[in-house]
Amino acid sequence: MFSRSFSLLPLTVLALLAALSVWLSYYVQASGAGPDRKARHEPDVIVDNFSAKKLDTQGEVQFAVNARQLLHYADDDSSEMSGASFEAFRKDHPPLNASAPQGRLVRGKDGKDEVVLSGGVTVESVAQGRFAALHLTTPRLVVLPEEQLARSTDGVILTSADARIVAKTFEISADSRKIKLGQGEATFNRRP
Repeated sequence: MFSRSFSLLPLTVLALLAALSVWLSYYVQASGAGPDRKARHEPDVIVDNFSAKKLDTQGEVQFAVNARQLLHYADDDSSEMSGASFEAFRKDHPPLNASAPQGRLVRGKDGKDEVVLSGGVTVESVAQGRFAALHLTTPRLVVLPEEQLARSTDGVILTSADARIVAKTFEISADSRKIKLGQGEATFNRRP
């Protein structure tokens, strides 16, 4: 009988180790420490001093997205930015620059990328030729890079050397530099 219990000892230790392995595997997966980050909203990529540019067919920069830091999330394929800016370029126009404390890169309903700037957005352009300097502020701005459009429904204040315009909605085309305003009022400055 004594020799029989010694022969069962390795099998008992092996069965105990197998049960411990199964329990440990279950415990690690239940606590959420597993490798599947897509199930949770956690960044899978962190980029400091992020910069991305889109070029046209001639190799000229059309627009650029910059951020002090970018966090990409795999679960919804979105990116959060801090210290975000968006710049639109066109050959015969001055650059148009929008900057904000926060930003978000998302895929729109139509499948195209959107840049959403928030936290106090400033849009600026310098005077060049027939284009006057532009200074615009809004709480939130949605930029549609492929369409060269930016819009806000959160209110806007547009100032220039000649006028100050306050409106509830606006849309600006980076291509034509035309601005559409909705439900607003303007104050014009008299020149001496």
